[in-house]
Amino acid sequence: MSSNDRFRDAGVATALALLALSAGVLLDLRAASRVSLGNPLPPSWVFQHMLVRLATIVTFMAWFDRVYANLAALGVEAEHGRVWALLQLVIPPLNLFRTPQLVIEAGTPHHGPRIPVAVVAVWWTLFLAAPVTMLTALPLKDGELIRRLVISYGFNAGAGLVGIYILFTLPRIQ
Repeated sequence: MSSNDRFRDAGVATALALLALSAGVLLDLRAASRVSLGNPLPPSWVFQHMLVRLATIVTFMAWFDRVYANLAALGVEAEHGRVWALLQLVIPPLNLFRTPQLVIEAGTPHHGPRIPVAVVAVWWTLFLAAPVTMLTALPLKDGELIRRLVISYGFNAGAGLVGIYILFTLPRIQ
């Protein structure tokens, strides 16, 4: 067994990704409540939002690297090498359809429980629905923009909550 084939605990990566994703959910819920009540978002919100999103991307990729690398140790032949799997998470348009496929692949050990495909489908649908809600609605009048913002933040928060479930469940399946 090579050093690349040894099982690596995803505990720290999972904890960091859970922290970043939880911060994103709370930020989205806070923004949705402020906007729905007619309160403007503070100027610092854009910076906070970008910082949390960047932290989420980095920690998710570190987590994904851990769980995807464990496939070899579990006797599962991965469809791609680790580097190519990670690159597919960030290269458009591959990232639009390969991300959920790779998560399902990582959550499908040789035997035993599997990550439910429906859970991954709900997560990815909510994840993509948030920006689509905004992009298909521009330009809007104030009332419709506020409604779309609240819906978009709701989709983001929902995707974050399902993502938390996936982050917590997938390493336990392995």
